[in-house]
Parts: sequence; C-alpha cells; structure tokens
Amino acid sequence: MADVAVLKLGGSVLNGPDSYKRAALFLRDEVARTHARLVAVVSAEFGHTDVLWREAQSVTTTWMTMRGTCCGRRANCGQSRS
Repeated sequence: MADVAVLKLGGSVLNGPDSYKRAALFLRDEVARTHARLVAVVSAEFGHTDVLWREAQSVTTTWMTMRGTCCGRRANCGQSRS
C-alpha cells in the first residue's frame, strides 16, 4: 500500500487564477514523484480567511449564544488571523 502524504496549501500561495493551476500541477507532480496517496488541505485564498471568519461569526453568534456557547475564537485551527 502506498504511503499517505498530507500537504497543506496555504492562502499565501493561492492568490489568483494562475496560482490554482500551479498548485494543481505541483500536486500532480508530487504524486508522480512519490507514488503516495495524497490528501490536500487547502486554505482560503490569500486575504479571504478573515472575511470568511467574520461572516461565519455573524451567522452563528446568535445561535451559539442561544445555546450558551461562545464562538469568539477559531476552533482548533491554530491560526489567529490570515
């Protein structure tokens, strides 16, 4: 059985249409080179994490407050900002 490789593509490398093609080619080449089964973890495009986080908070804050739970920080992602 082939090894499993987990690769994270951060938002700093995803900064426009061309970057997605480069990322796909990189992943293809990595599979060909290592013969590993690949899991790709992809962040939001550069500059979008904070926008997505604020939107998620605005949608969930009322629901979480009603349940007595605070949603004031990112859950287990180890990231304080994008």
